[in-house]
Amino acid sequence: MILIWPTDSEGEDQPLERAFADIMREELMKMVPWEEEFGHYMIEHPLVMNSDLPSAVLEYGFLSNAEFDEWVSGPTAHKTEAIATYNGVVRMWQEHREELEALRDRLLPPPDEEPEAEAEGDDAFPLGRPLGSVWGLDRPARTAEELRFAVDTWRHSRVTDRNTMYVDASVEENEDGGFALTGWAFHPNLREGVATQLSRAAGTEINNGMELLPDLPDGVSPFGIVDIPMALTWGEPREGAWVQTQLLYGEPLFLLRRDASEQYFLVMGIDGYTGWVRKDAVRHLDRDEFTELMTGPAARVVQNTMKDDFRIPPASRVMVEEVNGESVAVTLADGSSWEMPAESLHLPPETSPGEIAARTALDEYLYTPYLFGGRSTLGLDCSGLSGAVWAAAGAQLPRDAHQQSLVGQLVATPWYMDALQPGDVLFFIDRSGRVIHSGISLGGLDFIHASPPEVHISSLDPDSEHYSATWAEAFATARRPMP
Repeated sequence: MILIWPTDSEGEDQPLERAFADIMREELMKMVPWEEEFGHYMIEHPLVMNSDLPSAVLEYGFLSNAEFDEWVSGPTAHKTEAIATYNGVVRMWQEHREELEALRDRLLPPPDEEPEAEAEGDDAFPLGRPLGSVWGLDRPARTAEELRFAVDTWRHSRVTDRNTMYVDASVEENEDGGFALTGWAFHPNLREGVATQLSRAAGTEINNGMELLPDLPDGVSPFGIVDIPMALTWGEPREGAWVQTQLLYGEPLFLLRRDASEQYFLVMGIDGYTGWVRKDAVRHLDRDEFTELMTGPAARVVQNTMKDDFRIPPASRVMVEEVNGESVAVTLADGSSWEMPAESLHLPPETSPGEIAARTALDEYLYTPYLFGGRSTLGLDCSGLSGAVWAAAGAQLPRDAHQQSLVGQLVATPWYMDALQPGDVLFFIDRSGRVIHSGISLGGLDFIHASPPEVHISSLDPDSEHYSATWAEAFATARRPMP
């Protein structure tokens, strides 16, 4: 059904709106199943009445109609609707371009001249204006100190989580009067995003010498585990350089950098927190050992436990080998086996909540139409899907993707995706460092997500038929809300 009200705000007839409705009907009939040819339905619909622009409301069918309900619940129905609608809009422009341009010029006449202040301000930024939250002055940055200030404002105002989306950037002046950007970034989008904004702020291209993490010497593994009872992490590679957080026994670590003295590692824990820790707190793991650590059944220690004279504090992490009634065989951080009292451990659930979340996504929401703000089977957005399927698994996630990106155990990064399991929540960022999208892993690199026009499956695997280069480039982290 196509709803129109071809009358403008002055009560005059709108032949362009009638033409638009004709074109949309023809394009929809090419792709969307129908039994009887349908015409226009004249109605004072609030979305079309008194509009000076050609507009129409498209109603593809009603769920009360069994045949339509069956068709629209099938694969790619909403994609088909979207393509047909797009084709109609393109055809309208191709066939009525002169009339549409004349209407645009009448309704939106160009100003006689640009305001003087705006022209001067724009001329001052030949590469385009930087984000106002990065550089708010109407002139370019002139010194390295001003650009360092712009870096700080960018990190604090744009980046979703400054710990996980780690950026350590420095700006210096070159001998030729230009600027050089050096440092490290967690993600290519962060590396390129900060360089773009600083170049715009300076009004000239800045030499981007930032390195991507992990940045370690050859032969040094980027994976490890905490093998002492507890260890503080610092803001710089030295004792006392403002505490970041505390690592606990048995926790997995992503190793990002090693300092010049080779006594400290910059690490990221499974909570996403980043800081420098002494090397003697870390036992290195190879990739396979680390993946086993991230995917195997893990228990949390719930009370202080002594193994000889070695203390294992509460909240430490051990791997479960076998449950034997009142005792549990576990693997410790040094790789050895030990029997612990069952009462001293919180054991993982027998049924994975992530499996429930992934299965719910596939069974209940695949091909559901995308609806910004939606959380139901009538339509939902990306974080609405994540929240709904994890609610079915027993966990309440925050509403928005950028909030959800802080919940649960960090299990994947741009350079490590081996441990992805069903239900893990994937997060994607833009060049400003903001989380802009989420999806649900189906195990491995395939994921289900709500992205216009409907909930569908994509993949980070270049060999998959569902591969999306766009999402692969934007992928930043994945979290496991519940073990």
